[in-house]
Amino acid sequence: MNIEVLRILFEVILGGGWLYNVALLRSNRKKATAEALKAEMELGKNYVDEYSKNIVEPMKEEMVTLRKDINGLKREIARFRRAVNKANGCQWVDSCPVVRELQNTENDTNETNTNSNYQAGIFRED
Repeated sequence: MNIEVLRILFEVILGGGWLYNVALLRSNRKKATAEALKAEMELGKNYVDEYSKNIVEPMKEEMVTLRKDINGLKREIARFRRAVNKANGCQWVDSCPVVRELQNTENDTNETNTNSNYQAGIFRED
């Protein structure tokens, strides 16, 4: 019986037995964890790439277009202000149809008060 126990012990220890299996299971677990992390990172990278391609890039292009539009509108407003300010010095300001139309805010929904133009100094009061 002693020989049988010794044989089993030597077989387990020297033949790999449980120690080998434990080491193999640990390495397999580490390998599976690393593969899962790699797959998760790849999935995250794919999500970021798709988000950038489908959302960020079109928004960047739209933002550039909107900036160009805003700059164009700023130039137009500046030209309009210069023209309105020059209208005050015109000798025909009293009978000018353009000035009269600018003063008429009843039909214009953006202007709420006709006196705001006078307070801003755009039109002369005679």
